[in-house]
Amino acid sequence: MSEPEKHYTTELKSFTEAKIVKIQVPLLILHGDLHPLKKINHELVIPALTAAEKEIAVEVWPGKQHGFYWGKSMDNSEIDKLLAQIEAFLMPKLKTKPVAIATQ
Repeated sequence: MSEPEKHYTTELKSFTEAKIVKIQVPLLILHGDLHPLKKINHELVIPALTAAEKEIAVEVWPGKQHGFYWGKSMDNSEIDKLLAQIEAFLMPKLKTKPVAIATQ
């Protein structure tokens, strides 16, 4: 993981780019800064998405691992912040806005 570009062969790059071309939706990446996967994402995947002109937003969460949003290391204020980031990203893109379901 320390030098992902060493393993990013021409064949793997072509495979990745073929997958990226198929993406047709905006992407939001919420990424912890502690996990080694961040190096692959920031040095290979995100630049490839940007080069393919995909709509992408990246938010780095300091002090968090990969998969931090599954409730393993978050308190309620962080969950609120996470949900607010997701909502801020999604709401402008929705043609049909969500409405509350009436309860009895």
